[in-house]
Amino acid sequence: MGNYQIVWPSDFDRIEWLLESKGVLFDIEVKVGDHTIMATFYDPVRLSQDIEEEIQSSGFFSETFIIVLERLTKRNIEATLDKMYRSGLLESMAKAQFDR
Repeated sequence: MGNYQIVWPSDFDRIEWLLESKGVLFDIEVKVGDHTIMATFYDPVRLSQDIEEEIQSSGFFSETFIIVLERLTKRNIEATLDKMYRSGLLESMAKAQFDR
């Protein structure tokens, strides 16, 4: 892990086994330097379902900081955030929310 920190929910150990079946994990705090983002992690199937439902009910879908993974597991989330950090993308995302 680089210069960032994932703040897992306090009950994450108890609910971790549900990740793959649910296909979504909302509002995970990721601290990057002096910035914090709230990321939502999806698998492609669940994201597609949520987009369709939202569009049908409200006419649009909007979400900030969505990260889509092939399989939603803690290990994949950590590996993806590490790749994003090493590429500079995570820091850019964190800074972008303050540049608005």
